[in-house]
Amino acid sequence: MNEKQNLLKAFKSILKSPYMFIRVMIISLSWFTVSLVYFAIALNTNGLKGDRILNIVYAALAELGSAILYFCFVRMRGHRNCYIGFMTLCMISLCITLAVDQGVVAGFTMFSKLMVGTAFLTVYTYSGELFPTNIRQSLLGYFSGLSRVAASTAPYIIYAEKGNNTTPTIITVTLVSLSIVGYMFLPKTKGKKLPQTVKEANSMRGGLLTLCKNEQKVVAVEEP
Repeated sequence: MNEKQNLLKAFKSILKSPYMFIRVMIISLSWFTVSLVYFAIALNTNGLKGDRILNIVYAALAELGSAILYFCFVRMRGHRNCYIGFMTLCMISLCITLAVDQGVVAGFTMFSKLMVGTAFLTVYTYSGELFPTNIRQSLLGYFSGLSRVAASTAPYIIYAEKGNNTTPTIITVTLVSLSIVGYMFLPKTKGKKLPQTVKEANSMRGGLLTLCKNEQKVVAVEEP
């Protein structure tokens, strides 16, 4: 059996497992959400109140802070919980920008950029830890392509917010909250070996699913 047939069989195995399919959907939503929020903030830096040069400097510092925060904190604490925490703080900060004076919006926006930038690094690594070796690269390519679609949507979010229209922000906050809830159903991967097969990936359980006492067995999947 050639490599292409093995790959197709692995994808069919994922589609046959409801849990694995839901996992793909949750990760897809998180990639779309973090990319949309990240690029909406990044492309709108010049539109913030205050000195444009300083705003660009603050945005660059937020980028640097995201990398430092990831390597010094996320790698030690685990990806799932850190994603939930950072995106929750990002959501709160975005909500605050709807209620505060325009003079301080830039500060909360840069904080949101710091949080979502760290979440972007987190979701990139975490995605590879949830899926088996034979389809990991293909799925990461799919997730990356989905994030580019979100990045292409970001300019429309920026222009839709002109004239104090809060609807785009509300939609963005809703997507963030949905991705946070979805991550609560995903397993922790810190200290665990990467799954080598679809069966191993499917057997990974965690989050709110561990509260389901009636779940007695793992859904059987066909091995490629």
